[in-house]
Amino acid sequence: PFWLKPYQFQVYCPMAGLPYETVPSGALVAISWPRRSLGVAAVVAVLGILLVPWLFLSVTGQPPLNYLHNQDTLQSWTLAQPRAPFQPGQAVRLYAVGSSNTVWVTWLEELHLLLRRQGYRLPLVPTFEAAVTGLDGAPTCDDTPEYMSLRTARIGKPGWASWNFAFEGNEGCNSEGFREIAGFMVSCRTKWGCPAKGPAPLQLSRISEDAAHSDITFLSCWINDSKQFATGNACFDHSNVSRVATASISIENLRRMIRSIHKRNAHVLVVVLALYPDVRVPPHTVDTSTLPLINEINKRVKEALLHEPGTLFAEYPFPFEVDLFQRKHFGHPNCRAAKLMATGIFDELVRARVLSVGLDPLPAGGCGVAATGGKDGCAHLSSVCCQRSPVCRQNNRSRCMSFAPEA
Repeated sequence: PFWLKPYQFQVYCPMAGLPYETVPSGALVAISWPRRSLGVAAVVAVLGILLVPWLFLSVTGQPPLNYLHNQDTLQSWTLAQPRAPFQPGQAVRLYAVGSSNTVWVTWLEELHLLLRRQGYRLPLVPTFEAAVTGLDGAPTCDDTPEYMSLRTARIGKPGWASWNFAFEGNEGCNSEGFREIAGFMVSCRTKWGCPAKGPAPLQLSRISEDAAHSDITFLSCWINDSKQFATGNACFDHSNVSRVATASISIENLRRMIRSIHKRNAHVLVVVLALYPDVRVPPHTVDTSTLPLINEINKRVKEALLHEPGTLFAEYPFPFEVDLFQRKHFGHPNCRAAKLMATGIFDELVRARVLSVGLDPLPAGGCGVAATGGKDGCAHLSSVCCQRSPVCRQNNRSRCMSFAPEA
């Protein structure tokens, strides 16, 4: 037999496409076998490395999602945090509660794909309360073939607002179908504009039970709260509630949800997504005239949740003068914007030292014009600039290519 002295090993796994630190520093590794078997073992190891990608392709019908050609490519866009709770190779269970943005916008798919490429495993969270595992009505994107087989548990209710998730059904509703939230009378009805014949609201306790099985739960169910002005504030009994004032309603409902989840499992990390900007049509870019208002709403919600245990607020700035909104669903982020949302969420998880492997920051000199426009520029971008560009994307072989608003 022979002994390997304490070393820190870097092993490259073709199936995962990532280097893993498999042996902690200072640990003693012992492998015992006859020396004459070393040649056979080496041959078997080489054959295994060559055959694993082929077997993966045979079983799944697609190449490994995160197979990269060399470690240099990977190391140029990853930042290691060894003491973070989630290490590459470990399971990270995701769950999301949202309105239309979880089924019409691809941010959750982009996040799942990004985590997979960094080496994390994402098993499906078992759910029972009105949950689905994929998109329903989202536009097709250039990278749809790369994430179409991925499944992530979520609730997606188009037109719903935070008050449709934060209570036990019609709990607290008066005879006229309204309840008081943060000093405002808010309808107990569901769907856009709170119509008389909408489906019944969900049960917060059941949502929380599902979320308790996750490691990270995303809340994007408040995005429509400040958009009720478009219906004449029908959900507020047509009263004069400003967009900024709706932040108080959102805060109370988000707190109810966060605390209900943590009551069942205090270890679940809750990530509240920021409100994305309004759209200017044409040309489907950020409406800068309402941006101060959007920023103020986000500021109020973020500050109110700042001291809520086990809670993060994920922001994702959208660049101006770039096509970032859908044609299919008005006001909703398109494929490009969804990728920026996923990158912003990922960055927040790394900043909070939840994930051990993350993306490097942009270089000091920036990425140049190529990162914001022009098909030819994408091919010449570095990995980090490509991932953070609104108009470029990395495919499953780490090649940077142009990224259309919608396919």
